[in-house]
Amino acid sequence: MKKEATPAGPQKPIRFTVVIPCRNEAHTIAAVLADLERQDCPELFEVIVAEGRSEDATRDLLEKMVENRAFRFSLRLVDNPDKSIPSGLNRAVSAATGEYIVRIDAHARLPEHYLRMMTDALAEGAGDVVGPQVLNVPNSSSATAKTIAAMLNSRFGNGGTPSRSSIARPTPVVHTVMSCYRRAVWKAIGGYNESLLSNEDYEFDYRASRAGFSIVSLPRPIFQLIARSSLWELARQRWRYGKWKAEVLILHPGSLRLRQIIPILFLPATIWLAATELPLASMLVAIYCGIAGYSVLNDPSIRDADFSLKVKCVAMSPVVAAITHFVWSAGAFYGFINRPKPNRNNE
Repeated sequence: MKKEATPAGPQKPIRFTVVIPCRNEAHTIAAVLADLERQDCPELFEVIVAEGRSEDATRDLLEKMVENRAFRFSLRLVDNPDKSIPSGLNRAVSAATGEYIVRIDAHARLPEHYLRMMTDALAEGAGDVVGPQVLNVPNSSSATAKTIAAMLNSRFGNGGTPSRSSIARPTPVVHTVMSCYRRAVWKAIGGYNESLLSNEDYEFDYRASRAGFSIVSLPRPIFQLIARSSLWELARQRWRYGKWKAEVLILHPGSLRLRQIIPILFLPATIWLAATELPLASMLVAIYCGIAGYSVLNDPSIRDADFSLKVKCVAMSPVVAAITHFVWSAGAFYGFINRPKPNRNNE
């Protein structure tokens, strides 16, 4: 069994805690923890994984890592019997000892400077809640996976939010992706809303903003989020996002933004035009397909690929765009009509 070295002299208190909600991530969690091990941050930190009763080998892997003391940081598990992301986050933050909370996902990759840059931004007062730039990366080398990641990285796919765009300086926002914050913020607003099984991060930041805390998107570092690899997985994700966005809008009507109104209205408008003005609808569909193709082709990973892959990705782009926009919109309509019930397992 590997033993932790005992540092000479008194240990400094832990300044920040990394929290990871995790369920059924046996294929990715080891890589995330390895990225944390490679961080260039010299100070002590702790990592708390909220394990959501996984049905794969995730818990066994984590328990072995804890037992073997496999990392230079302190790794702890907390049980998350509700299995949802917000409940896992609340349990992890409750167990945290650090002043700063760095939230990451169990299916992501981190550059070596990630923790240092995020915690320095908080310590230097860049914001009470700060978030990185987010780059979606494909889960495989398939054309489908590459098209999904490219679409989600485009303004057409993500609506141009600062966290998912190329910004030159820290930008005040209402919500930033992968929020990191002072633990005092979490305490002040009562933690994450556990009635939400998605969009809980937006709702957390929105309440923090309304409470007077500053929310800031940073131009760096870059958080690499592993995107869905199949159309079915993307459709399930977008449906869930739309359904729970409706719940957030019911809770906070003032949080509605133009980039959310457009896809919500575009779906019924397209159906109406197809039934009444087919030539106009056909023209709009052609324009939509063209924008989708251009958005994907403009992504560096597709633009620099071989010709065969480019053709496949461009051909698939309208389908991926339609899932991204219209399945989200359909989920939102469903959420408004049939409000989601809390405390169901996150799918």
